Amino acid sequence: MVKIFDQHIPDNSIRDVIDNLDGILYTKRNFFDSYISFKVAQHLNEWAFVDTSKTKINIDYDDLMWTYNTRASWERRIRETRKPVEIIEYDSFHEESRSEMQKSVELFDIFCNMCGLSKAERDYQKLDRRAHV
Repeated sequence: MVKIFDQHIPDNSIRDVIDNLDGILYTKRNFFDSYISFKVAQHLNEWAFVDTSKTKINIDYDDLMWTYNTRASWERRIRETRKPVEIIEYDSFHEESRSEMQKSVELFDIFCNMCGLSKAERDYQKLDRRAHV
């Protein structure tokens, strides 16, 4: 399994990476939220654990559109593969009402589905894992 983002791999190299995967778990975020978050981090040169509530940035229209088109191209290429693709909507997945356990169980089910494991096989493997702890 590999975690990749659209900015990490050039568009012309995506196919080479995808060809070596059994399946794809793609986390899709709200484009404008992630774009603004990225630009604020660039502006502050701080990438985590910083209060950004009073930060103001200028948005360059050409950069915004280039970034949008790059992301759209990435998503199109992911969807066009012949590999199993599961898409998790970041905003709904991380709702405050959902516990970490619910999120973990959902991810486990997604991975099992991608690997073609039936419900019975999943339950057996959970029990088998517990027996060997």
